Amino acid sequence: MMARWVTAIRPTHVLEPAIGTGILARSVQSYVPNCHFTGFDIDPVIIEWLKHEGHKSEKFEIYQEDFLRSDPSARYDGIIANPPYLKFHDYDNLPIIRHIELETGVKLSGFTNIYTLFIIKALRQLKAGGRAAFVVPSEFLNSDYGVAVKQFLMQEGSLRHVLVVDYQGSVFSDALTTTCVLLFFREEVEQPEVAFSNLDSVEVLANWDPEHLGSSIFALQDLDPAIKWRRYYKQGQSDRPIYEPLVPFSMVCKVSRGIATGDNEYFTFSASKAKRFGLNPATALSLCVTRSADVPSSFFTTETLSALITADKTIYLLNVKADAGEEAQNYLNEGEQRGVSKKHLPAHRKIWHRPENRLPSPIWVTVFNRGGLRFVRNETNTQNLTTFHSVYLNPIYQSRVELVMAYLLTDIAREIFADNRREYGNGLEKFEPNDLNKALMLDITYLAKKQVADIVFLYQQYRQSVLLGKPDETIRLEIDHYFRVAFSA
Repeated sequence: MMARWVTAIRPTHVLEPAIGTGILARSVQSYVPNCHFTGFDIDPVIIEWLKHEGHKSEKFEIYQEDFLRSDPSARYDGIIANPPYLKFHDYDNLPIIRHIELETGVKLSGFTNIYTLFIIKALRQLKAGGRAAFVVPSEFLNSDYGVAVKQFLMQEGSLRHVLVVDYQGSVFSDALTTTCVLLFFREEVEQPEVAFSNLDSVEVLANWDPEHLGSSIFALQDLDPAIKWRRYYKQGQSDRPIYEPLVPFSMVCKVSRGIATGDNEYFTFSASKAKRFGLNPATALSLCVTRSADVPSSFFTTETLSALITADKTIYLLNVKADAGEEAQNYLNEGEQRGVSKKHLPAHRKIWHRPENRLPSPIWVTVFNRGGLRFVRNETNTQNLTTFHSVYLNPIYQSRVELVMAYLLTDIAREIFADNRREYGNGLEKFEPNDLNKALMLDITYLAKKQVADIVFLYQQYRQSVLLGKPDETIRLEIDHYFRVAFSA
């Protein structure tokens, strides 16, 4: 499908900036056999194979070179690409981001994923009248770092189609990520338009035809780079009723990521591991949840915590105090010998082994989920690693933690939060802290005292049923119904 789009203009020189084994190049060649093709890759084994087995034709120029650092003056009338996807913390991304910024003048976030750098650089090298096709994750369409990328696409002016494969499916079997295809045409047109399509399978994508498939069409200039573009490709698909009044979640709570250690194997402990190294939990460790699987319930109590300690779960975080003793110092010396102190996060701390100074939060929320967010009421003095985000209530709401938690347990809360989710393959959803901070929630100050009392009473009943091991879903649904009736527009 991508090759059909690119070759519709009968290009004479096509670029594949991350050629791999050359499947896209061969697809293009099947439509325009006489086309000149230039490919880049940094893998010497692949380059050797391409030169001797994959592409013997003189019409193919294959370079063992990083396309992102290649000559920016080269021009192509066709581009087709499946660029690499790497999480920003899996490689030193800042040098290449700064290089692309200097080359293109596009100011980018430090969290920018490398695949969007390929889009930016390649489009700068697309000739007038040329076409381009990229298959990439759709993550940037709905992420904070994607705002600058979307601004670039709007200014660049050649984006024509955004095709998103429904995130309940997965196009790539070895990658848990969503998929979208971006199609570009550098044509002379007064008011360019962009068509958004939400496709329910890769089979529909393979047979896609821009002339016959119904799409949501918008003037390029009318798109808003600051919002999540899910609004465009899922337009009209939400059947969520309208509730009001709504306020930003950040008015009630502040969401922060959990504690990042830089080396969980070294920094976290079970009771038996602490005993093995002679560490006293009172002076060398602090309580900390390390796995969301250890917190299956919506309520984390002192009894829950005691059960995890007894079961020898990893529930402690290294937090050495001045009086921790010789054994603690020996453990720190071992960490230095193992090179833990020189790892990225520890090396950037004032004291390499001291964890982030975070107060335990009264509410936790899962980072990844299927079927909606899961909030947990933390009733203990326990911290959390990045398996959860931390939810801190703003001062005027701290006395209303039961009311806030009651709301967060409802389906209506999940439905409203879902507008700000990030979508990955196989139905996986993710919320970064800012996704939640910028999300909306019902304005609970709108409730009368009697309504608040009723909801809190139901919440306490539901909590008790959960702690007894027999969660009464009818009570939770009653709380949900209470909010829906009170806030129906």
